[in-house]
Amino acid sequence: MKNLHSAMPSRRTALAAMVIVAMVAVVVVWVVRSNVAAQPVNTDWPSLTMTYEMKAPPVSVGGMEQTGTEVRRMDYTSKDNWTDTIIETPDVTTQVGTFSSVGSFTSLSRGVITEYDAISGTTSTVAVTDGVSHVAGSAFVRQHINVLKEHGYEFTQVETDARVCFQTTCEDNASGIRMVYNGVEYIFVDDARGIPLKRGNSSFKAREVLIGDVKQAVDVSE
Repeated sequence: MKNLHSAMPSRRTALAAMVIVAMVAVVVVWVVRSNVAAQPVNTDWPSLTMTYEMKAPPVSVGGMEQTGTEVRRMDYTSKDNWTDTIIETPDVTTQVGTFSSVGSFTSLSRGVITEYDAISGTTSTVAVTDGVSHVAGSAFVRQHINVLKEHGYEFTQVETDARVCFQTTCEDNASGIRMVYNGVEYIFVDDARGIPLKRGNSSFKAREVLIGDVKQAVDVSE
């Protein structure tokens, strides 16, 4: 799978196009661009704040590869208004100093994608294309559970190690719903709107999800 970032000052250039995704029931795409298709249900999410981890993009310095786990915060208001910020990441150590990407972010607001690179201190912007959906990564492709069920995907209820809050009601080790596609495990919040909690063994894992709405029940039975 493609990484969304390289770790030196040019690490954000690939994000100028972002991950532009068709709204269809395919969850495994990493970087896709397509027109948004109409859906029979509202596929957007409620406002939420998600703290999640993923594997940091590898950096080769002096023939040695540096990598680790990156922690990010997604502040999501709607599909057209969100900010994804790096809040923890391994330092990059070179002969000329140590650098950190903490504080780097990508945001979408008022039809403009903004990218800030904390290493170089540079900011870039690009206007979005009308009728095209932009997301921060494939985990944030909005997939309504009922739509996935209509396409034949099967779900089971599982326990997770994430903290999930619906407004002021919180649950540690919250229950989730699990789907397997092409041998890859996908776990979502126990909610009809398909809010992600985990993908695969290490590529994406939510630590905490604070959802600004009440829970929408979902039936995962046959």
